[in-house]
Amino acid sequence: MRGGPRLPKDKAELVQKFFRRSYIRVYNVSRKISEAAQAHVWDDGIKPKDAIHVATAVHLGADALETFDKNLIGKSGTAGNPLLLIREPQAAAQGRLDLAGPTENPT
Repeated sequence: MRGGPRLPKDKAELVQKFFRRSYIRVYNVSRKISEAAQAHVWDDGIKPKDAIHVATAVHLGADALETFDKNLIGKSGTAGNPLLLIREPQAAAQGRLDLAGPTENPT
């Protein structure tokens, strides 16, 4: 992380495993996305590295882009149509366990 200690090389596999998690999507940057990112930099004041993520999320029709970057979160609702929600990561919704079991339907 910016300003923090550099990760040692022996942590490479751990970092690679993190980015293979199911909730992280990898998408190739096209010319269309890169040009949209450029517009987000100029028109919305989004930093170039963040603009690629925003443009990709908008292109894919994502409901939200999750990040811990407070400056980027401050740009929520400024990009996309409909406007992209940029927020801190949300905990996954967890279903309820029905301990009573299935109900019988008397006929």
